[in-house]
Amino acid sequence: MTELSESVLHVVRDIPPGRVTTYGEIGRATGTSARGVGRILHHGGHEIPWWRVVTADGRPYPHAVEATRAKYREEGTPFLDGDTGVRVDLARASWVPGSVRTTRATTPIASGRQESSGRAWERNRDLPVDQ
Repeated sequence: MTELSESVLHVVRDIPPGRVTTYGEIGRATGTSARGVGRILHHGGHEIPWWRVVTADGRPYPHAVEATRAKYREEGTPFLDGDTGVRVDLARASWVPGSVRTTRATTPIASGRQESSGRAWERNRDLPVDQ
């Protein structure tokens, strides 16, 4: 298992019962993309609380909606269950992971999260060199 995979799975294990986080938040914390997080969970995340990872709009993994709904009820996760399916109430259930150390270079940003050094360069490219 790669260091990145271990980091992603570690973050998912840390999500408290009754709370969720998004693929994107895990990606920001570990230095990968939301899609990369999804791939890692698809290939090696069955022994962890995978149902606590949702899309940016609060939707769970689409091929396990019934199992996810049961887990949300069991853990008391606030969710909406309507005509469009299950969606977690992110305003009440969202959990943001802290940054996880990986081998990729990261730079702190104002929100306290970490971003890859490439993105930091893009944000700061107009600053004078001495700052």
